[in-house]
Amino acid sequence: MDNPVRLPFYDKQEYLKTQRPINDLMFRLCAKNISWCEELLRTVLEDEKLTVEENAVQYDLLNPSRRSVVLDAKCRLGSGCLVNIEVQTGSEGDHQRRVRFHSSLMTAEASRPKMEFDSIPDICVVYICEFDIFGYNKPIYRVDRVLRGLGRVLDNGYTEIYINALARDNSKISRLMELFVNRDAYNFEEFAEISKIKNYFLNTRKGQEEMDSALEDLFKGSLAKVKEEAIAQGIREGLAQGKKEGLAQGIAEGKKEGIAQGLAQGKKEGIIYTFINLVKDGLISLNEACRRADISEEDFKAFMETNNQEQTPALNG
Repeated sequence: MDNPVRLPFYDKQEYLKTQRPINDLMFRLCAKNISWCEELLRTVLEDEKLTVEENAVQYDLLNPSRRSVVLDAKCRLGSGCLVNIEVQTGSEGDHQRRVRFHSSLMTAEASRPKMEFDSIPDICVVYICEFDIFGYNKPIYRVDRVLRGLGRVLDNGYTEIYINALARDNSKISRLMELFVNRDAYNFEEFAEISKIKNYFLNTRKGQEEMDSALEDLFKGSLAKVKEEAIAQGIREGLAQGKKEGLAQGIAEGKKEGIAQGLAQGKKEGIIYTFINLVKDGLISLNEACRRADISEEDFKAFMETNNQEQTPALNG
């Protein structure tokens, strides 16, 4: 068996001690349970009869030749509505456009050739934030489509909900979010399933072993991605060098030299790009990533911008 990944920039046991349901790693483990998702959505959507028929975590929404996304959790309700549940601990980025993009890809995936528009399933995005996205200190924000000046709400089958997990007004959603952000908080009387599953991962040996294994898999995947990108970069550099030195000889030697250079550069920059992936996945904050990578926030954002440009084809390209 391969040796477990041991990276110099984190202490695994200390890292696991920071996990809460609002963190990406623990959320994906909890959300594997239909009962967890059902209790959460019954509270958010204010429907005690709501049922979750299917659920999936880290769900790939592929968009060939364009940007794809990975949903934190995707559920199909008994009503047929498709729900994307996302958790975010960092406030950086345009979250409203991200929600819009998620909903558009979900709609496209659910559509079939020649499907009538009234048959397209309802879509709901629930965006749980550890910050106040709109600044009104409300625990939940429901976004409606309205006729401007008339105040009439229109329904096109799309529901957009943002949750401020830090707001406290003693509402049911506020009491639930206390369990998400406070590691030691439980409420078995009101939120039995969520409390039970949270307790399993935080306070039982078997649950801790599952979290440990999930963390190992996460870092293995991150390192594999860094290596793959470094090799690809090396090949590109080798081919460019080969064009200058002669096509036949240049390609042969350039590939070899380029891969070596790419791997060397990958080792140098690999840690930074690993942290970029962790920030994007919501596993650590931007400030924490900069501190651990020993790099300024300005330089780190520059790496993120470069990474996004390389991975995301232009929409009009």
